[in-house]
Amino acid sequence: MTLVLLSTILETAVEREIIARNPASGKRRRVKERAPRRTQLDRADAIAALLTAAADLDAKRGGHYRRPLLATLLLAGLRVSELCDCGGVT
Repeated sequence: MTLVLLSTILETAVEREIIARNPASGKRRRVKERAPRRTQLDRADAIAALLTAAADLDAKRGGHYRRPLLATLLLAGLRVSELCDCGGVT
């Protein structure tokens, strides 16, 4: 995204004849984006660590919703959209 922004700024400079050409344009200048690695919570110790960290955040920042939400998602196998659906059954 930084290169896209830089290219846009430099393209404006070309249009205003401040510079002769845009050095950030063209396919050769683009950085190939990597797909983010998915995190797997498939071990009991990883799940316990996440729930402990959520409980710590609840204690430090107030509120008591992070740990129960994460526990419900992880242990019940819900999708985020299923957890957020507040009974929209018609």
